[in-house]
Amino acid sequence: MTRYCVLLALSLAFACNAAADDWEYTLRPGDELWSIARDYCGSASLAGAIADHNGLANVSAVRAGQRIAIPTAWLVFAPATASVVQVSGDARIKQGAAPQDPEVPARSGDELLMGYSIITGEGAALVAFADGSQLSVQPDSRVLFNKLTAFGPAGMVDTHLRFAYGRGDARVQPQNRGDRFRIQTPQGIAAVRGTEFRVAHSEEAGQSNSETLEGLVAFLRPDQNTDLPAGFGVAAGSGVVVKEQLLEAPQWLEQATETAERADIRWQAVAGAARYVITWAAVTQPEIAVSQLVTSEPSTAVAVRPGQYRLSVRGVSANAIEGYDASRVLNVRARAPQLTAVRQSLAGDVRFAWQYSDPETAFVLTLEADHLADAHRFETDGTDYQARLPAGAYRWQVQATDSAPSDPGAFTLLPPSPEDLRIKRRDKRLFFSWQGEEEQTYVLRVSRIDGSAVFEKTVTGNNAEIDVDSYGDYEMRLASVQNSLQSEALVHPIQVFKRPWWMSLLIPLIVL
Repeated sequence: MTRYCVLLALSLAFACNAAADDWEYTLRPGDELWSIARDYCGSASLAGAIADHNGLANVSAVRAGQRIAIPTAWLVFAPATASVVQVSGDARIKQGAAPQDPEVPARSGDELLMGYSIITGEGAALVAFADGSQLSVQPDSRVLFNKLTAFGPAGMVDTHLRFAYGRGDARVQPQNRGDRFRIQTPQGIAAVRGTEFRVAHSEEAGQSNSETLEGLVAFLRPDQNTDLPAGFGVAAGSGVVVKEQLLEAPQWLEQATETAERADIRWQAVAGAARYVITWAAVTQPEIAVSQLVTSEPSTAVAVRPGQYRLSVRGVSANAIEGYDASRVLNVRARAPQLTAVRQSLAGDVRFAWQYSDPETAFVLTLEADHLADAHRFETDGTDYQARLPAGAYRWQVQATDSAPSDPGAFTLLPPSPEDLRIKRRDKRLFFSWQGEEEQTYVLRVSRIDGSAVFEKTVTGNNAEIDVDSYGDYEMRLASVQNSLQSEALVHPIQVFKRPWWMSLLIPLIVL
């Protein structure tokens, strides 16, 4: 308990006056000071002290709707917790304020206790509090959870954070029953009651900033309190406080909603903007930044990993007060694979190959052909793929999981040629046989030497026979056919001649 009281005192050291340490309560019908003292201070005997603190004549001088102030030091409270909802990149949790306290990587679901810190490098983290409020801790920030408490049986919460440096975007739930949410920087405290706002502190410039997007923020300093309604921001340096209206959101110039690896983004210049902040956040985690950059020009080119992003840009005034965001969704794809080769092996397999920046990613190979009713898709984890295909004229493309499809490629796969052609003849009848697939279709063509066709037929199987109408020199061509394509033809000359009369006598003699 003593430790929490010390932390409470430290968290209120920057308050402007004693009233800033008071918790305000609005009386409801039936409320009495003694019951309020019992419920929220742990003892009804403190009712008189509460009356004195509020300048009341006695403990009964109260009515419904009246607001009373109770010093926070009198309240009974218990430590509350916060939790890490999302993490992107380098974000760590410092488990205490002492140098020897451990520092561990932040992970979704981690619990944050009073006295812990979140430190971000190139990463970001989204934190949720007991009342449903959220804080997005931006890259290169350090925020200390000074106070996380819940008061009494009603469960009011008091959240006090301190930014050592960096930036945070807060979305605070509407506050009831005296809930308080405050973010302190070295230059002031942003105190709110239900709003959306930003807080930042630059160690280098010695300046703190706060911008209210919705609701109302009170920026408190020992010498000056500044109310910031929606649409206004404040820059506080050493002895100087500047309040100004937020810059309007930039207007995007027309451009594609999809790009490959390198994004060229452009917007119209905003009057009064000294520079611009560009934030990339995953569409699935829009509250936390994947990366941020600053530019003085209304355009930039950014190399970003493939993914779907919520891209935001806002103008920043000369006083470093940041304006409203213009946001859009941008789908960033990896560069398309580069097709390199199609090779057919002696066994009849077809091997596809391509190049890609990440050869270990997953790919989909798509094949189309006129003889295919639907496109064929093959999945593979490498930059090549082997398949056995029928003959045909094919078109193919390759696409990685997160890339655009490659430029289309085309190749023609001819059917296998017949082999080992044999020819026998009996006078003007010719007999052909060859080796090949038994169910394969072939085209057999016989022509005279001068090229005039004598005979052409389509056969299925491994043999055929034909009759020619005269003796002479012929040429035979045999090719396999598949999907309207023909293989290379086997070409064979044929001589068809009449036997002399004496051979008719000689053959029987030889037989005898």
